[in-house]
Amino acid sequence: MRLAAVSLALCAIGVQAQTSPVSRLQSAPPNAPATVVLRGAGVQLRYQGITILDAQLSSTGTAPRLRTLVDSSGGKITQIISWTAGDGRVTLRGTIHGTRDAFAVDADPRENVVPIVRHSVGPSYNRLNRGVYARSGDWLLSLDFPSSALVMPVAGGDSAAFAVEAAGGEVTLRFRPRYYQKHRGLAYYEPWTYAPWNRSAAGWTSWFAYRDRITEADVHAAVAAIAERLAPFGYENVQIDDGFQRLPIGLPENWLNTNEKFPGGLKGMRDYIASHGLRPGLWTNTSFADSAWAVTHPRYFVRTPDGKPAQGNWIGFVMDGANPATMRDLVLPVYRELKAQGWQYFKVDALRHLRYEGYNSHAGFYEARGVDRVRVYRSFVQQIRDVIGRDAFLLASWGPRPELVGIIDATRLGNDGFGYGGFAQFNSFNNVVCGTIRTTSRSRGRTAIGRLRSPR
Repeated sequence: MRLAAVSLALCAIGVQAQTSPVSRLQSAPPNAPATVVLRGAGVQLRYQGITILDAQLSSTGTAPRLRTLVDSSGGKITQIISWTAGDGRVTLRGTIHGTRDAFAVDADPRENVVPIVRHSVGPSYNRLNRGVYARSGDWLLSLDFPSSALVMPVAGGDSAAFAVEAAGGEVTLRFRPRYYQKHRGLAYYEPWTYAPWNRSAAGWTSWFAYRDRITEADVHAAVAAIAERLAPFGYENVQIDDGFQRLPIGLPENWLNTNEKFPGGLKGMRDYIASHGLRPGLWTNTSFADSAWAVTHPRYFVRTPDGKPAQGNWIGFVMDGANPATMRDLVLPVYRELKAQGWQYFKVDALRHLRYEGYNSHAGFYEARGVDRVRVYRSFVQQIRDVIGRDAFLLASWGPRPELVGIIDATRLGNDGFGYGGFAQFNSFNNVVCGTIRTTSRSRGRTAIGRLRSPR
């Protein structure tokens, strides 16, 4: 087997994560402005009973003029505190105090510059930093242009403290609480309740090397090569994709009993991967393609007005996540058995299609019953999460899935290939609402490795 077939394949791209918290607040932070405290040349901002800014002002020329504004349109709080010096300059020096998982950021896009994706492992000392994002509090405190600004972690001190200095004819502070939840539109983002997956998600998936032609012999050859050549560089997960299961997909027995290409069965494949010190991962799918079974058991599915099982592109017959029997008989037995076998990485495919071609395209089914289809969708995936546990990695596929924030560990961006556009657009979710990205692409022959630390 050629190593290139192993090393140049696409690994999971993360957009969401969940493990045990590393930093929690006592309660949910309010969607409210900070309290401004002025004492002579001193200025403090207090939020949720904590001083998040402690600074001193100085100026040349006339005394600076203070202006404040709070905009709450659309439920998004933006608080602006600005000092203008007239014919002189204003300087603000002090400390921003964040949560233990806060980090310095370049908060807002710059005009007329080449857009970049900025990565950082550990504290960011980049001189482009103009703010601090406190993850478990979901607040952003930043400095507006055109003043100069510099925000740096306090060296050798409190990991949640950041030295700040800004100067110019006008210095403007901008405070945005519930930043990702309200300003970025992630309604289910509650970071005070969970932390991102904090271990590597690097690894190999069989899809880009073999598609659905994968065999047990291919898996064995890939595992041996990865364990020998790539594991020392951080590759840990081996995720077997489409091609091991019996057809048509749908019933648990077809997922749990392999086809003739895998004579050792799922347990044998799992044990072989684990015996080489790697984490076993498996592809599953929320599609249901067994038409004969669906037609004779319509109650398990979303139904058309004439009572027939509803269908959707790429999702087949739409499983009704609001029906306990559907989850009990068709969905959860698969994950319960795979978990018992020792699988540790689960790719759940077609979730985009379950949401759109499934529940959205047949919205009338749930509307007639007074059921919120987004809650049905979240419940579908939450029940899978409950079965596999928090110690397993749960990859949703495909595309950003904001409805599943707080449940899944990552989501594969884009389609069946690597696209820089999606990676760049959603890089600010990584390590904030998600875990670490480490991805290789066979089709384009390039590698992207990163730990993204900027909510830009």
